[in-house]
Amino acid sequence: MVRVTDELTLSRDQVSLYHTTDPYLGNLPVFVFHGPSTTSNSTLNSSRIQIHVFTAAGFQSYARITISPNSHFYQSVNHLPRDKQGDEICRGLAFGLLKYFKELPEVVRTGLIFQSTNSRGKRPGSAPTLFGEQHAADLAGSMVKVENIGEVIQDIESALRPQNINHLDIDLVLPPGSIVPVKEEEIEEGSKRNNPVLQQQN
Repeated sequence: MVRVTDELTLSRDQVSLYHTTDPYLGNLPVFVFHGPSTTSNSTLNSSRIQIHVFTAAGFQSYARITISPNSHFYQSVNHLPRDKQGDEICRGLAFGLLKYFKELPEVVRTGLIFQSTNSRGKRPGSAPTLFGEQHAADLAGSMVKVENIGEVIQDIESALRPQNINHLDIDLVLPPGSIVPVKEEEIEEGSKRNNPVLQQQN
């Protein structure tokens, strides 16, 4: 038995959902769940948040990250429009998106760029450095809050729920002429080789 996906837990009481599309990657959707990160022995702190990012590149969950100006992920905040740099949520979104981008495997980044290029039939035009600081800031700055968060969480949890494969049926297709009928002489010869009594009679 093989487990295909891991467990996912999101609470609509603890997070808010924000959404945008990525104009630099074929307008693929980007969902970010954002909320405060608290534990039993900690108090509410706006610089300590939880971020859960869901894009075409996959789902990544950060249950507890600290928005620190000393972190290199904070560079995306500096690329936000000046009026949004004072918004705690927008800062958190930009910070979390850059962390998400930096942790994407290179093969995934390349695949997304290739997919969006083929869908538009041309190379990305005046896009910033993809998966960089400006890219994360642009997405964070364009995000809007989603009101039907319960339905979205239900759909995402359904898509990412634990799955187990007990067995797998495979159809094997062989090229024409691969299967040759067995001749009667070959069957008799095989029977003699596998039967000691027939071998002694001969």
